[in-house]
Formats: sequence, C-alpha cells, structure tokens
Amino acid sequence: MTIYTSQACKSAKGVIYAPGKSNTGYTVYKLCENYDGRVRGGMRKTWRLVADGLSLEETKALMEKRVGRKLYD
Repeated sequence: MTIYTSQACKSAKGVIYAPGKSNTGYTVYKLCENYDGRVRGGMRKTWRLVADGLSLEETKALMEKRVGRKLYD
C-alpha cells in the first residue's frame, strides 16, 4: 500500500484526498482527523480508504469528482 501524499488535493469543503496504489490496483484515500487524548494537540490524523481496486482512469475520475475541479489533462 502506497499513498501519494505529494499529489494530495483539498476539496472546496476542506477535505484532503490523495491517490494511492495497492496490490489490487489503484486507490483513493481521505485524510481524517479524530480526537485522541494521547496525541499532542488532541487530533490524530489518519488516511482512510475511500475506494480500492480501481483502474488509473477510474482513480482520476473519482479524484476529480471528490475534489470538485479538473486535476488531470
């Protein structure tokens, strides 16, 4: 599992999405913030899976749909 954080994009609502790659194909991840009292600042950030087993074109389409703008030419 690899998450390409350098290609992460922020949506209009402020949610950050990033593409990735796994053994079953391409993936899309979302950055989530949850409260955790043991972490400095109280908010733990984790990458959560949105979709798995996609082709490259499906991944690009889902990223553009989630972010709400054209990302790839």
